[in-house]
Amino acid sequence: MNKLIILITPLVLLGQGYNWSQIHDTREYSISGVAPFNNGYIVVHDNKKKNQARVSFVDEKLKISRLVW
Repeated sequence: MNKLIILITPLVLLGQGYNWSQIHDTREYSISGVAPFNNGYIVVHDNKKKNQARVSFVDEKLKISRLVW
């Protein structure tokens, strides 16, 4: 059984086509949640301090726009 798992694991990992795209270079814009909305996405950030991004809109070109909270 262990040999089977070792044999199958690389096939599973290679079969997953990860396509990550960076939308911002600061941690403040890390995404906690995503919902499709109007040709883009509403994204939620896990920020708690005043004046930090909490909700943003990401358009189809991956341009991020901070929404007023």
